[in-house]
This record gives sequence, structure tokens and C-alpha cells, in this order.
Amino acid sequence: MKTIIDNDKIIILLHNKYIKKDGLKEYFKHILSLLNKKYNIEFNGYYNIDVYEDTKYGMVLEIKNEDLEYYNYFNQVDLNINIINSTFLYRINYEYLSKNINNITCYKYMDNMYLKMDDDFDFIHLIEYVDIVYGEKAKEILRYGEKVNI
Repeated sequence: MKTIIDNDKIIILLHNKYIKKDGLKEYFKHILSLLNKKYNIEFNGYYNIDVYEDTKYGMVLEIKNEDLEYYNYFNQVDLNINIINSTFLYRINYEYLSKNINNITCYKYMDNMYLKMDDDFDFIHLIEYVDIVYGEKAKEILRYGEKVNI
């Protein structure tokens, strides 16, 4: 589990092997308690969780707190979960691209390289060198990016 704490949201990257599909709401509450312990973040209120799901990688959770006084007053946590099917792309630096990488499609967009994994590609050895791109940004890259051969 990789966590990125931004000003207005928390982004969590979950690989497939760590995801419990049964009881997502309880599982996400468990994740919030882990974040509380690790980062000392107090969770109270109403949270929107946008779940970007990719069958090859797993999930990206974007957790945003909605400012509703009722929930804060009673020290409650309530979750609104939105599951969004998304294609994940992986932004990679040029120096990590290799002629030995097979089963991927490569896109160039705004001076960056993005990899789209095919079904049988095992990318675990690359994961530390890439940034995951998902949602609208990934759609934009797929629509306007130039396919390139490496």
C-alpha cells in the first residue's frame, strides 16, 4: 500500500494481492484506521472515496472529506464509495525504458512516456520506477498521445 497525502485528499495505491473484495466499506474503514495509526490522521465526518479499478494493477483510492458539520459533531465516519473502471498507464523516465520490455504499448504525450500493460505482462519489476496515471488523465493520454515503438 502506497499512500500520498495531498492538501485536500489522500491517494492510496493498492495492488491486487492486498485487496479484499468482500465488504469494501468495512475494508476501507480498516484502511482509514491504519492511516490513523501510521500518520496520526483523525478521521471524522463524511468521506467520498473514488475507487479507480484496473484489473491488472488493482485500485487507486482518492479519499476526500466533505465538510458536513453533522458528522463532525457526532464523531462519526460515513463513506460514499464510487467505483470507476479505469485504464492505468505508467509514466516512466526514458532511462528505464529497455528494448527487452515486451507486451506493452507505449505512448508519448507532452514529453513524457507512458506504458500500457498488456494482459500477460508482469510489471512488478518496473513498479518502483513508474508513476501511475488513471482516470481522466489516462483517457486524455490514450486519446491524444502518440503510440511509439521502443
